[in-house]
Amino acid sequence: MDDYTWQKSIELRQRRRQREVFSLVLVLAIALGTAVWYFGIYARTPDFALNAALEAVQTHDVEKFHRYVDMKLLTDRAYDDLTVDFFTNDPSLTPQSRALFEKFYVLIKSQLTAGIINTVTGKIESGEFAMPQGTSLLKGRQLGIDYELFLEKSRLTSFELVSVGAINRGSGYATAELNIKDTTCGVEFPLVLVLEERSNGWQVAYLNNYRNFLDKVTPLIARDITAYVNATREIINEHNNIFAAQRQDFAALTDTYDGRISSDRRTFVVDLIEKQILPTIKMRQIKLNEVAAPPGAKYLAAMRQKATDQSVAAWTAYLAALRENRHEALENAESLLKQNLETEVRIEDIIKQAALNSELPIVP
Repeated sequence: MDDYTWQKSIELRQRRRQREVFSLVLVLAIALGTAVWYFGIYARTPDFALNAALEAVQTHDVEKFHRYVDMKLLTDRAYDDLTVDFFTNDPSLTPQSRALFEKFYVLIKSQLTAGIINTVTGKIESGEFAMPQGTSLLKGRQLGIDYELFLEKSRLTSFELVSVGAINRGSGYATAELNIKDTTCGVEFPLVLVLEERSNGWQVAYLNNYRNFLDKVTPLIARDITAYVNATREIINEHNNIFAAQRQDFAALTDTYDGRISSDRRTFVVDLIEKQILPTIKMRQIKLNEVAAPPGAKYLAAMRQKATDQSVAAWTAYLAALRENRHEALENAESLLKQNLETEVRIEDIIKQAALNSELPIVP
């Protein structure tokens, strides 16, 4: 290789190294710039906080979700929106009674909002909504309210995110539009989230138009329930009358001065439960299942099915108690009956509230 060729080869290698060094510097500069933008600018924007909160739900990251959502403030504000007119449309309440109920909901606010936070946290963590268990005051009606029905009224368990709309930033706050769909009645609604700037970044603070959302879907659901109740009224009345007569026979057969049922009577009671009471309960549900429940009445239909299953289980357990003549079996039957009564009360509450709300105007 002559000197000229050798020199050219050296120059080519030098230019190649310069390009490589330049490319490396450029990549490092882009990476550094991206990191500065991401951690120094974007990570301190409402857009980042909202996306992080939504991502936390998808990845079941509870800690991250609570970092970007102020659940205490959000549930406090939503609770007030939800309960503000619980009793407004009930003509059976006197002003004094209405005031007492309103005070009661103020008194139990902390327990209910804490319960909602636990329910939402459980949903994020496991992907499923779970009702309070164990010694929780929200289990059953220990606190004086039906927590499951309270959640149903909130629509918390019945909406899904369709899309994220525009995010508009103000001074120390921002609004973000979430297009949601109520899966019960199929209504889409632009729910507005308000985010607030805190010392450590942005957080979702509260829902700006949650009350408007409830005003839109509540009358629609109530009208579906009322229509379903009217469509099934004859079935309910017919079988309630039959069952009332059977209960009278049951009470007469089990009415003893010392609480002990003779062997002969026990045979008659077993026969009454097996051949009349259980078939009546099951036949009523068969007829109910033949009536198509409108979308807004699906929950009521499900509660009626649940009440039927509980009633069958309670009477079946009582049947076992009679045959085995064991006190423990009787206690099991009574426990199942208590659960059934709680569901029946819930059904009555749903129907009563729907009758009141069905007269509300439909919000366009």
